Amino acid sequence: MESSGLWELASPITDPQAFALESKIRELKRLLDAYDGKNWKKCKGYATIRLLDCGELLTAELHWYEAHGMIRVVDESGEGYLYPAQMFAPIAVQNTLESQLLAA
Repeated sequence: MESSGLWELASPITDPQAFALESKIRELKRLLDAYDGKNWKKCKGYATIRLLDCGELLTAELHWYEAHGMIRVVDESGEGYLYPAQMFAPIAVQNTLESQLLAA
């Protein structure tokens, strides 16, 4: 489950769509300086979130950035980080291990 520190996702994101591409993204320079990547998109979608301080469930419009050649890694705290895809290599895993990892 992803978390911002103040809230966490309580449902899958629905109706995801890109609404700004490359030059229309105000923070494009910062994204390129920090992460590189190509074909940046600003996206939005809807999900139910849970406020961590009180447990209240709300429907929220979520915004995020995506880029070709970037991989987002989410740590155990729910914090997400972007890394260039070339820093990673595919590995082969047994089907049982793959099932366990996907279920976690």
